[in-house]
Amino acid sequence: MTTYKNERNRKKLLVPVVALVLCAAAMIGLGYAALVSDVTNTDNVVAADGLTARLEDGNGNLLSSSGFDATADDLTYSNSQNNSTNVYKVPAQNIVLGGATLNIHVTDPSVTSVNVYYVITWTDASAPATYGITTALDMGGQTVAGTATSVSPAAVNLTSDASSVDGQDFVLVLNGTVAGSDVLSNKPVDLTYTITIYVSPITV
Repeated sequence: MTTYKNERNRKKLLVPVVALVLCAAAMIGLGYAALVSDVTNTDNVVAADGLTARLEDGNGNLLSSSGFDATADDLTYSNSQNNSTNVYKVPAQNIVLGGATLNIHVTDPSVTSVNVYYVITWTDASAPATYGITTALDMGGQTVAGTATSVSPAAVNLTSDASSVDGQDFVLVLNGTVAGSDVLSNKPVDLTYTITIYVSPITV
């Protein structure tokens, strides 16, 4: 007999951060530059010369420490008995792992676009291999590359809204593609992770 369970996959954002890439070594390694003279990073707000970036919930409030997974889907798996032993199988599936709103406010008219990428670190380092998970960050219809190490940033064009008082909002959705796992002897674990979203201005 097989029973099917939907369990809340508590994809808690352990340390939500929007970060502006500053260090020269990092800029060279990524192949682009963000020339700023003064930067602060406090509570999901990054401020630099000409640009402010914030992670927000859907109501314009700063994102709380556990807010990124508010829209997350459940991970589905099946459970059955094999000679009095529980066995588990995670089928192939597409799930939403989390999301937020990225608000960008520009005060320097020479900033017309931004470079964006993200880095995700799984609390259980074996989770991607165990469940065959890959991720992609959708930023208002544009896919932003990400990995557990480093990537090339994606250039995202800004509209005139970015220069307005309220700035320009981008809806971020972290999607997960689960390739699936064969029969597992252990119950699937909660998928917790840390995500860092990097934003860097591009000037003309």
